[in-house]
Amino acid sequence: MFVVQALNDDAYAVDDVQVVFLELDDSRFELLDAQDSGPLVGTTGFDEGTGLRGAARLRFRVKPDAPYGVAQLAASLARPENLGEPDASPSASLAQVTVEIVPDISKVRLTPFPVEPVVLKVGETEAQHIYVQAVDDQSQPINNLDIYAEVFGGVDSPVALMEGDAAQARSTRTTTANIVMGMVTVGVVRWEVRLKGAVTAPTTAQVRFGLVGSGGTGAESRIGKFDIQILPAEEAPAP
Repeated sequence: MFVVQALNDDAYAVDDVQVVFLELDDSRFELLDAQDSGPLVGTTGFDEGTGLRGAARLRFRVKPDAPYGVAQLAASLARPENLGEPDASPSASLAQVTVEIVPDISKVRLTPFPVEPVVLKVGETEAQHIYVQAVDDQSQPINNLDIYAEVFGGVDSPVALMEGDAAQARSTRTTTANIVMGMVTVGVVRWEVRLKGAVTAPTTAQVRFGLVGSGGTGAESRIGKFDIQILPAEEAPAP
């Protein structure tokens, strides 16, 4: 619901003026009082829901497949001179409301990349990255969600999450678009995983991840882990 009120220069409500409602993002909203053709026009009067005079109301709903994010609805006087302001600029008679469309946390699913164990070898300098993507129950990627990753074992683990040159046992990042396996992928967080030191025998480690603030029914779909295999440096063959 979007309610606007028409006021004159003396801040008195004005009835019986026409208001044009503008749908600025038709991929997200459906106007429930839409007309067969032309813009949706309402007339100001008494609004029972708010108790306001000089008010006009727009009923809308968010489409089931609407992209997540911020969008706007707007309203403008069809004829600003009806307020007794013949020289009024269009912007003076324009009202906007911002609507943020957010996911249902209970429907969020987290998917790790890669799925197979990550292999770290002592002596290799190439950065190793892990990724987590957030999607809803319709497989629509979701940006702007906070996801944490933590090294199992904390400071005693042979691996660490890197923040620049600083090694961390836990890190939280926000999903956004990123390059995964050579493709631009939406709803992703990325961490670099690095060995903290040399090992003399093969060993394993684990990085766990989850949606910040998640819990309740289906919480197991909002957590996960990466298995990491650690290999010692290859010895030079005997002469």
